Amino acid sequence: EDAGSLLDHLAHHTSLLTPTTPTRDTYRIQELLRTYLTADLHRQGPTRAADLHTTAAHWWAEQNQPINALEHATRSHNPALLTELLHRHAIPLILTGDHGPLRRTLSSLGAHATATDPWLALTSALTQLEAGDLPAAQTDLRHARKHWPHHNTPDLTALRTAVEQLTAPTENPSPTAATTDTCSATDLDTPTEPPLAALTHLARGTALLEHHDHAGARTELDAALDLAHRHGFDYLTMQCQVLLAVIARTSGEIHTMLARSNEAISSAARHGWQHSTWSITATSMLAHAALLSADPPQAQHLAAEGLTAHPGLLTPPLRFALHTTHGAATYDQGHRANGLAELQQARSELGEHPISAEHAATAAVLEFHAALQLGHTTAART
Repeated sequence: EDAGSLLDHLAHHTSLLTPTTPTRDTYRIQELLRTYLTADLHRQGPTRAADLHTTAAHWWAEQNQPINALEHATRSHNPALLTELLHRHAIPLILTGDHGPLRRTLSSLGAHATATDPWLALTSALTQLEAGDLPAAQTDLRHARKHWPHHNTPDLTALRTAVEQLTAPTENPSPTAATTDTCSATDLDTPTEPPLAALTHLARGTALLEHHDHAGARTELDAALDLAHRHGFDYLTMQCQVLLAVIARTSGEIHTMLARSNEAISSAARHGWQHSTWSITATSMLAHAALLSADPPQAQHLAAEGLTAHPGLLTPPLRFALHTTHGAATYDQGHRANGLAELQQARSELGEHPISAEHAATAAVLEFHAALQLGHTTAART
């Protein structure tokens, strides 16, 4: 009961503790002393240490510090507590971009525990999506479906719907069926809790954008962005800015696209997300804008930056966009044969992967123009 006054006394009269907040309710201890006290604690037996980690986990959760709470819950060797905290905090951590701690916590819980709990399986699917591993995300989604409870909650249903929408382009290859599923999903009530509501709007917006309903997608993404601003979901803010930039580019609103893309890249730089798919997508749009502005050196530089940032996160359409811009910029700078070769190679590597009509038309015009000027009429006709 006298912990506060004792810690304050030690901080005032020794150099062993340092308060970390103006209210002096949290203290940092010297590393050497912390190591000694931890070793002494474990000499008292593992049960005592586990109990204290449980207490600490609850305390940090009450302070809305979920990462610290999950760290102590992991050390408590209490799967029930860990599961409870993940149910409460996993979605906010995804929206704030704290994917590493979340992924480590899920791993510590074990693959079986994650797979047999639909909420955790769906949470794991979202972390896999952000890591660029769509097959793993689909596996997690199948686990959630397999272990779906007979009496589920509206929030669990909303989470599953969001994950299904975010994996819909690959999960459901039929455009007609996918559009029908998207329309029915948007008729569902939006959850009341801000994190799940924000995720729901993001998923709806992504699905509507995938099926070319730009007005509907913009409405949903604006709603997600508003929630992100109000609740500090910084990673979600970046995602929404990128998707709204995609809509602006497709609609020919180049100035809006530039503003959205630059905001997304600035946010990525502040938080260390430069190598995320979202940041690379924004870079791709800036590269294309530079090409449209008759600035091929900048276009080539930005495209090369996107291609080398994190090759493992490049989806086939994103790689195609970057190579198309890079090849066109190379051509415009006088290296015509190399530029055309890169444009042709980009199309060959894309294969049958779907891209938007606008993207396909832009790439076709660039390659056709290059081939025609070089006198390659067969290639131009192709």
